[in-house]
Amino acid sequence: MTQAAQYCTQSVPAPQQLEYWNELICRRFTQLQCETRPNRGYRGSLAMLDLGIVQLSKVDVDPAGVFHYKALLASTNDDAMLMHLQINGNSLNTQRDQTQFLRPGQYAFCNTTERYSVEFDQAMTMIVVKIPTREFRQKTGLDPFAITCNDYALGSDQPSLAAQLAITTWRNRENYQTHHA
Repeated sequence: MTQAAQYCTQSVPAPQQLEYWNELICRRFTQLQCETRPNRGYRGSLAMLDLGIVQLSKVDVDPAGVFHYKALLASTNDDAMLMHLQINGNSLNTQRDQTQFLRPGQYAFCNTTERYSVEFDQAMTMIVVKIPTREFRQKTGLDPFAITCNDYALGSDQPSLAAQLAITTWRNRENYQTHHA
């Protein structure tokens, strides 16, 4: 069944917002640590669309860094590809000593079985597509590790089609929703 869900840090008191956000992104993506400048709270919202093996999420956040540290890998239960599709603002995506700076309309891939980071010094919006690595490999014929945070992802027809599909699916998500979480 297709499910949709929405979360927002403004639903909890300011002193608990960053902790709430960290728990949320760990539950919804993979084991992550969000780090930001100390302040009274953290603004973040997450809207999700679960389409079975593929999950689409729209993340709208204040400046921060999101890190999938080596220490977090041991508690990571899934092997998935994440496509980070920049909608507003910019981000710096890093994995396997490869770095990709994203502007609106650009995207990068990363894999949850290895360390990666996404850093942004301004508020930003991103669509994240999560698909198990096995299915990604079967459907695209691509080596997932050859395209992580690599310019290859920007020039390949298959990822370009995937990015356009992600945007179209997100814009038409009401057509896919049969249950609100």
